Amino acid sequence: MAQSQRVCRMCFAQYLSGVLAQEAHRDWAAAERRFHAVLAADPPTDLRADIYLSLGIAYENQARWNESIAIAQEGVALWETLGRPLKKTMLLRQIAIACYRGFEAGDLDANALALGCAKCEEALQILATGHSLATTESLYQLDPQLYKAITYQVLGCVYTCMGRYQDAQKSYEQFLALSIARDDQFHIGCASLYLADVMQLGNHPDWAATLALYENALTIFRQKEAMLFQAHLLASQGSLYRSHNQPQTAIRS
Repeated sequence: MAQSQRVCRMCFAQYLSGVLAQEAHRDWAAAERRFHAVLAADPPTDLRADIYLSLGIAYENQARWNESIAIAQEGVALWETLGRPLKKTMLLRQIAIACYRGFEAGDLDANALALGCAKCEEALQILATGHSLATTESLYQLDPQLYKAITYQVLGCVYTCMGRYQDAQKSYEQFLALSIARDDQFHIGCASLYLADVMQLGNHPDWAATLALYENALTIFRQKEAMLFQAHLLASQGSLYRSHNQPQTAIRS
């Protein structure tokens, strides 16, 4: 028993070092090596399933789309076996992320978008059921409403890639509403940005409403010092000004 507990602690410590490499240092290759080292030590089943998600993210950020999808699908199957639907939704969402990012990169075709759409819809169906989602037995705090919000965000990205702009707008509106309900300022900014972007793609965008969304998001991103998001937003805002014959304002943006 003592030996088993020692191995579990070592596995968990190695897993956390991989998460640190991934989240703090953005060193995807180092994170991948550490996750594989934990898997080689035969960790507990729930930790193995968490590693599948982390590996899916590491593969995705190395543009290894099919590997990300495959390992996430293994995680889905494992959480299903363990009867943990909420954790399963996280893997379903990861599959969809790899699908649309692979499509954007020109590496995956429209079949990937159909798969991503189906996985988001499956995740949202689980999150909407309200049955036992077992939020306590986890390595970290689970938040079903956050997962629902982010799944709508990902679904909006998939719809945008498919050219289904009205469906994308509805998804981003759900993302925004859920973020407001949670008083989640960063995700309110993200939802406002994504929503404004897709509104620009429509046939008859509401200029004033789109600009208001950008300005709201910019205020939040400046408060959060989210520089990459500010850069994205200012470029999009410049495009909006240019489309309304305001070239000087577009240049300043």
